[in-house]
Amino acid sequence: MRRILIGLGILVVLGLLVVIKVNSGPAGIKADVASATIGELKRSVLASGKLAYREQVQLRSEVSAMVQHVYVEEGDTVKKGQLLIQLDPQTYQAQVDAQSAYVSQSRIAIERQKSYLQTLRAQVARKVALHAKGLLDTDSFETAKSDLTLAEIDLQTREQALKQAEADLNRVKELLAKTRFYAPMNGVVTAVDIKEGETVIPGTTNIVGSSLMTLADTSAILTEVEVDEADIAGVKVGQSADIFAVAFPDTPLTGKVESIATTARQAVGRQGMSFTVKILLSDLKGKAIRPGMSCRAEIYTETADNALLVPIEAVRYDDNDKPFVMLDKDGVAHRQAVTLGLSDDTQQMIASGLKAGDKVVKGPARALRSLKDGDRIVAHD
Repeated sequence: MRRILIGLGILVVLGLLVVIKVNSGPAGIKADVASATIGELKRSVLASGKLAYREQVQLRSEVSAMVQHVYVEEGDTVKKGQLLIQLDPQTYQAQVDAQSAYVSQSRIAIERQKSYLQTLRAQVARKVALHAKGLLDTDSFETAKSDLTLAEIDLQTREQALKQAEADLNRVKELLAKTRFYAPMNGVVTAVDIKEGETVIPGTTNIVGSSLMTLADTSAILTEVEVDEADIAGVKVGQSADIFAVAFPDTPLTGKVESIATTARQAVGRQGMSFTVKILLSDLKGKAIRPGMSCRAEIYTETADNALLVPIEAVRYDDNDKPFVMLDKDGVAHRQAVTLGLSDDTQQMIASGLKAGDKVVKGPARALRSLKDGDRIVAHD
């Protein structure tokens, strides 16, 4: 039994010697070293969303009628004011004709009443003179004045009725005009949702009206992304961004933040609140970018030019949460306090404490945690 224990002890000692030799090597601790370099560092916010045309208009019907003519097809280029769709105007034209006739009748009635008033005024004037001379009794005189007053009131009533009739005429004319759809802008027809012979219905409070056609200004494309409320504070209008469409994941499209929603909302498929941020693409890199494509955006909230950079894993913190790095000075580890600046996922800006070309120990993590000031190291880049 004693011999077995002695043998096990020898094996343990040999194992420790092997481990020490592997980790330390002949001259010290093996470590990965990187040089501090000068470069550009960007802090960014990541978000996802979809691509869309900058300006897009969806035509919907406000009247119910059958589609009589569709003058364009999907993909056609149209000019502002161009006729796109004609609904059957028969019903609304009949209403306009009927209301126009009623307006004409009201105007004729007013002219007749005005003529009648002139006659009454002349009669009353004569009766005033007769009454003054005592040739007309008071009852007849008062009756004549009362008839004149009632006729004037009747004229006012007819004039108000005419205003109501004209308002109704304008209303039905507007309905008739809504049977013709004109292009509200220069653009391209991106969708035609209706066919000739189909009947469209108007929208109500609880029902969306029939979608007829979609027009878009294809000269500019933007992306609408949802930025988490925790990150929105750093996002500003005018900041640059890289957009990666799913169809072209290796080609970043450049753009700038155009607008930021003022109110947070819960986007579909998300747990927390987010803000909609619109980013206008400035360079499509010759790619066939199409609206509706999913994409992710990297919005650069801060940028540092000519920054002194080291790998982020090279930075450590002492018990007082003060940052420092371990320098490689001729094979000897040297602790150096530093002041930090911006950082991203891989690099850390050093505001003070280092200079370009200084070699810092960046790993391995186990060796870096145990590395002390003055330890011998065997470095390899």
